[in-house]
Amino acid sequence: MNQALNKSILFIFILSSIATSGHSAKAALPQSTNQQNSPQLDAQCISDEYFVIQGNRPLSDKKVLNFEAELANANHDPASTSKAMLARTPKPDPNPQPGCFAGETLVSTPDVLGKKIKISELKPGMRVYSWDHSKMQIVIARVKSVFTRTALLCDLTISNGKTVAITPDHPVYSFGNENNHIESGYRPIGFMSRLPDLTVATLISSRIKNGLENASILKLDSPRQSTVYNIEVEGYHNFFANGILVHNRVKTAMATSIQTELINKL
Repeated sequence: MNQALNKSILFIFILSSIATSGHSAKAALPQSTNQQNSPQLDAQCISDEYFVIQGNRPLSDKKVLNFEAELANANHDPASTSKAMLARTPKPDPNPQPGCFAGETLVSTPDVLGKKIKISELKPGMRVYSWDHSKMQIVIARVKSVFTRTALLCDLTISNGKTVAITPDHPVYSFGNENNHIESGYRPIGFMSRLPDLTVATLISSRIKNGLENASILKLDSPRQSTVYNIEVEGYHNFFANGILVHNRVKTAMATSIQTELINKL
């Protein structure tokens, strides 16, 4: 009987040790890596435009965002961003222009050997690669219009090594964040950069597969005035700028009417 009692005590001791070990291991696990560190931002590169465009839609089919709600959903830590940035009140430009890129930005195209061409060299009628959100695949679309102007440029750097010189108001695509109830869609990059859980979508192109992958925003800085360029794409309203999926924006007249609507809703 003593032998049976000793076996019972030993069995209970082993179970207790396993439970304690499991608890310790669980406590030692690192926190979720979904939460991104806040990117390095220059105050001049922050956008005051709050909207999201979903799918293959023009800028006119956008939703007005609640900036504070998106920050709350992203579990944003105000300490990670300067109070000056968070305290900025919306000051929409009464005469907005289409968001743009530096002239040397490479746009993915099937019409050029090497598959890329400088945005400053694109002409109406040329073809570029776009993304069909309904079929989730790369497609070919034609350039409808080209734009150029002088504007504030900032350098966007993302975690897969890609960079692009972009105006802070230009919409860039993100898959969103389901855990924080943030919808997928195109947002102005200067607004997206305030949400540490949002990533940008970039092109995967190889013999094995073609598609999109996520990359974190690392920096949005180096503001300067420069000559900038943009295009309007037929049908799909997007293209790849240095491999990053971006919306094409629209002509000034349409942008002005949309911005007026935003001002009235703020």
